[in-house]
Amino acid sequence: MSRAARARARDLTSLPARSLGELLPAPRPAPAPPAEPDGAPAPRAWVARRGRRGPFGGRAANTAQAAVWRGSTASVQGLYPMLTRAGVPPVGAYIGYDVITGAAFSCHPVEWLHRGLVRNPNLLVSGSPGAGKSATLKALSLRLSQFGVSTLVLGDLKGEYGPLVRAVGGTVSELGPGLPGRLNPLDAGPLGTRLPTDPTLLTERLAEITRRRLRLLVTLVAARTPVGPEDETVLAEALRLTTGEDRAATTLADPTIPDVHQVLLDAPDPLVTAVRCASRAEFVTLFRRVTDALGSMVRNLAGIFDAPTTVALDFDAPMQSVDISRLSQRGEDAVVVGLSCLSTWGQAAIDEPGRLRMVIRDEVWRQLRAGVEFVRKIDSDLRLSRAEGTIQVLATHRLADFEAVGAAGSEAVAIARELVSSCDVRILLAQDTRPLADLADAVGLTDAERGLVASWGGGDRGRGLWKIAGLGGYPVQLVLTDTEAQLYHTDERMAT
Repeated sequence: MSRAARARARDLTSLPARSLGELLPAPRPAPAPPAEPDGAPAPRAWVARRGRRGPFGGRAANTAQAAVWRGSTASVQGLYPMLTRAGVPPVGAYIGYDVITGAAFSCHPVEWLHRGLVRNPNLLVSGSPGAGKSATLKALSLRLSQFGVSTLVLGDLKGEYGPLVRAVGGTVSELGPGLPGRLNPLDAGPLGTRLPTDPTLLTERLAEITRRRLRLLVTLVAARTPVGPEDETVLAEALRLTTGEDRAATTLADPTIPDVHQVLLDAPDPLVTAVRCASRAEFVTLFRRVTDALGSMVRNLAGIFDAPTTVALDFDAPMQSVDISRLSQRGEDAVVVGLSCLSTWGQAAIDEPGRLRMVIRDEVWRQLRAGVEFVRKIDSDLRLSRAEGTIQVLATHRLADFEAVGAAGSEAVAIARELVSSCDVRILLAQDTRPLADLADAVGLTDAERGLVASWGGGDRGRGLWKIAGLGGYPVQLVLTDTEAQLYHTDERMAT
C-alpha cells in the first residue's frame, strides 16, 4: 500500500457515516396491559431491594452502607444552610409564630424558669413607638391570666391599659391632680402587718421596711441635691421617729412623706442627738439642703402621694392598673417622681405570698434619664422581685436607653447594664440598633440580629426578636384575635 493510501485510511473524515440504531437490536414491543376484572386493582411490578433481575435491570451485587458524619451547625451550615435549632418548648400562652420556621411560639417565663431554660422570669421589652410594644405587653398579660398570672401595671402614663383591664373585670386606679385617689409610697404593705414576736426576726423585718423607705427618700432628695452618708443617716432617723420604732411601739405606723419633712423642720432633740449635732441651729444649717429638697417634693406631690393610701389592690383579679396619665400636667419631674413612688408602693403591695404576679413598669427610660439614684431604685426593686418570684417587665423605647444614662464607664451605665442582665428574656421590636455599643454584647446580639431588628418597618408591627438566655434568638410575629385588636385599638392598629 502506497503512502497516500495509508494516509487516506487514517483519515477519519473519509469513514462512511452509519446510524447508531443499526448496531443495536430492535426494541421489543411493549406487552399489552393485563386484563383487569371490574373493581380489581392492576398488579404492580415488584422491584427487589438490590434492583431488577435480568439484562439491563441495574441489579447490584450488594447494597452499600452509607457513611454517617456528624458536625456542629457552625460548621455544617456551610454545606447545608437550611439547618435550624430546636424551638422553644410549647408551654404557656400562645404569642404568634416564628417567622423563619413557621412554628407556633408560646411563652411562660415562670415555666421556663422551672425547666432551667432561664435564671429569672424577668422580661425586657423595647421598641420604637408604633412597633407593637404595647400590644405585645397587653397580649402577654391577657393570655398569661389563663395560666393563673395576675398583672399589675405600675404607672399607666397614657391610660391605654384601662379598656383591657375593665374588659377582664379588673380595677383601674386613677391618680392625678383633681382626683380623689391618694397613694402613700411609704406604706409598709404586708410586711408591716403580723409582725413576728421573735426579737431577731422582728429586727430583720423592721430593717427591711426601713431600707425600702429610705431608698425612696434618698432617690427623691437626690433629684434636687447630692446626698451624702450623713444625709442618709438623718433621713433614716427621721423615719424611725415618725413610725414609733424609737418608742418600741406595738404597732408600726405608716408615715407619709410630709410627716418625714415635718420632723426635719421641727428638729426634735432625739434627731439632733442621733446625728451628733451640738445644737438645733447646727442641725438646721447642716441639713437645710435635705429639708428643702424634700419640701420641694412634698409640694410637687401635693394631692397625690402625700396622704394615706385610698387605692386597694385585688390580686384575685386577672389585671389591674394605676393610671397616672393626668400627672403629666405637672411636668416631667412629677412623672418621674410618681413612677418611683409607685414602684416602692407596688413592691410593698406584692410581698404577700399568693398567686403568680407580673408587674409591668412602662416608660422606664424616663427614670433612667433622671439620675443615678433612680437607676439604683429600679435595680433595688428588681432584686427584691427575683427573691420573691415575681415576673418583672421593664418596657422602654430603645435598648440604647440603657446606655444613655451616663458617660461611658460611669456607675449609672454599670447599673443599667446590670438591669439588662437581670432580665433573661429580652424582646426587641423594630428600633434603630446602630447606637448600640457594648450593650449589644451584654444582650448577646449578633450583627445579623441587629440588622434584622433594624430592617423591620411599619408593616412588621408586633414582630420582635425574642432573645432567651441559653436558647438564642427567635424572630416572632405577634398574632392578635379580632377581640384583642379592638381592645388594643387605642395605640395599636395591627392585623390579626
